[in-house]
Amino acid sequence: MIKIVPYDKSWPAQFNAEAAAIRKAFGSDALRIEHVGSTSVPGLAAKPVIDIQVSVASLEALVAYSESLAGLGYRHVPLGSFDLEYPFFQKPAQWPSTRSSNAAWPWRMTAIPSHRASAIRL
Repeated sequence: MIKIVPYDKSWPAQFNAEAAAIRKAFGSDALRIEHVGSTSVPGLAAKPVIDIQVSVASLEALVAYSESLAGLGYRHVPLGSFDLEYPFFQKPAQWPSTRSSNAAWPWRMTAIPSHRASAIRL
């Protein structure tokens, strides 16, 4: 069941903390780190999942990115040929079946190439 919760004012801070860890892990390979999805919209009720998109110059280093993300607690979720354009990662590695206000917030990441840059989305 999909659970929609009222807007949580801590979502931007949660994103900022995660983005800082990703920036440290990726260094200059992270061209942009953006909070995307419904939790990025102030005041909007949403699924309690912080979606993060990380833009990179190319997905050719996907194995290295996967290793960096694994060090942060992410797990790559194989999606077949979809991985060639949108590799997907989630944190925690095991998706919780239920959530509560004291549960760790799940994070998702995918890599999304564009015409000028690729992106990894969390």
